[in-house]
Amino acid sequence: MGFIIKNDGFVCEFCHEPNPPAKATCRDHCRKCLIGKHVDGDLPGDRESNCYGKMEAIAVLPGTKKTDYVLLYHCDKCGLERKNRAAPDDNLEAILKVAAERIFRV
Repeated sequence: MGFIIKNDGFVCEFCHEPNPPAKATCRDHCRKCLIGKHVDGDLPGDRESNCYGKMEAIAVLPGTKKTDYVLLYHCDKCGLERKNRAAPDDNLEAILKVAAERIFRV
């Protein structure tokens, strides 16, 4: 079994930005602040995790054929790290800020 499609809109509990369903992918993080919540277990979209920690983008990785950017997320509660494609309407300034912070931390 693979990716489970869950593409619901939501209001970010961290910055309160309304996030409509994504057009080109499944949305699991805020398009404005890039923060998500650890709700998935082993498979993207399964909603099987009961951690519910704050998932923050900690690095920007090279893109794929489907996206210009891939974000590396870290859960502040359990430490899980997971990659996620950036959505076309994600805040580019926020993505670049994460990339710049990572460069200067090294």
